[in-house]
Amino acid sequence: MKRAKWILVLVLVLALPGNGARAQDPAPEVAFKAVHRVTLTPADEATLLAALADMNAAVAEAGHSEIRYRLYKVVGKQGGSSRRRLPL
Repeated sequence: MKRAKWILVLVLVLALPGNGARAQDPAPEVAFKAVHRVTLTPADEATLLAALADMNAAVAEAGHSEIRYRLYKVVGKQGGSSRRRLPL
């Protein structure tokens, strides 16, 4: 009998509004950027550029030609730690 009560309580808790699956938030209306700072050797840079080209082609083929992955190269001595958050 105790087991039946606990099962009933569990069913009621799961049936309460707001506990079901929720839809994802809608996509943002404006573009956003993510920045990742990495240190690459020339060979790694070439490999990453080739991979980005493949990804851009696949994304464009999927119908999202406005989305692109880019690699920006920064030269010179960089200040600060690469582990801190950067404002966009």
